[in-house]
Amino acid sequence: MKRIGFCVLLMAFCSGLHASQRVASPLELKLTTRTANVCFGESLQVEAELVNASDEQIVIDVKTIWYQLAFNFFRARSSRTHPDRSGSGTNTAGSLTRVRDAGPKYEGEYSVLRPGESYKATGNIELDDDFFKSRGGYDLKVTYCQFLDAVFQEHTVWKGTVESEELNFKIVSCRAAGKNLK
Repeated sequence: MKRIGFCVLLMAFCSGLHASQRVASPLELKLTTRTANVCFGESLQVEAELVNASDEQIVIDVKTIWYQLAFNFFRARSSRTHPDRSGSGTNTAGSLTRVRDAGPKYEGEYSVLRPGESYKATGNIELDDDFFKSRGGYDLKVTYCQFLDAVFQEHTVWKGTVESEELNFKIVSCRAAGKNLK
């Protein structure tokens, strides 16, 4: 029992230590979409904006803005047997992560961002995986990731990861288009 308590304390200490060692990123990644409602099998058009929030020039690899896509959903369904909808229900949740493989012969495409400048890229994200067959809300996070040692125009390319805030979108019923959803 003492070992379990010690392990819990050690984990809590390490988590706090890890959090205190995080360094604020000089980059911010913002996501926007024109339409937050899409049909299964269609693509979600997302604009990613990588912003230099520092006071110095930063060199980025524009190919790695879409390095990782992480999708999540949660559905809470109350019991239908009680008029007040109280009681037990069925909750479902899921996550899907897509990671881009750069391959062994990867060559970056670099851009210099001055303080306050940004780089925008538009991506069409296909929503044709079985993961997206249920109607409802989904969350998307994009991660910019660059760990290769590189130099561009005599400047070192910034290394690290930047995760966006969540972008919410919905898979809606599209029966008129002949697409079957759960």
